[in-house]
Amino acid sequence: DQDDVLYIDMHSDGVKGEELKIPLAGKNCPLVEPNSPKNQFVFMNGKEIYKFAISVIPESIKRAADNAGINLEDVDNFVLHQANIRIIESIAAKLGISQDKFFANLHKYGNTSSASIAIALSEAIAEGAVKKNALVVMSGFGAGLTWATAIVRLKI
Repeated sequence: DQDDVLYIDMHSDGVKGEELKIPLAGKNCPLVEPNSPKNQFVFMNGKEIYKFAISVIPESIKRAADNAGINLEDVDNFVLHQANIRIIESIAAKLGISQDKFFANLHKYGNTSSASIAIALSEAIAEGAVKKNALVVMSGFGAGLTWATAIVRLKI
């Protein structure tokens, strides 16, 4: 059996792209010597990214659920980008969903960036937190700024 993808909600908005970026990336960054003082590392305005995430992710989840024709109360598991536990807790509160439905593993690995949802989902399945035919919401955000939500029935 294949998993059923019920809906995907994807967005990007470059207006706040300066809040999370690598200033000297790609063509803007010639080869840089190790330990160079050049601005080659990730820049993140944590306060703005927090406000962004707790604003757009709940709306994306609600929009995806509406378009998929499901009630959020019927979702078995929420697996979000593992950026910060406060973000996950705030999103759960904004949605009015018990924190128990939100899988978190950042206490083990920290923020693993774009791999965080895949790692968390794999671990949740391995631990038995996500069961066969579970209705799962996955949602994340990142540089650009970008964000997305997928609602999937997992046939694992």
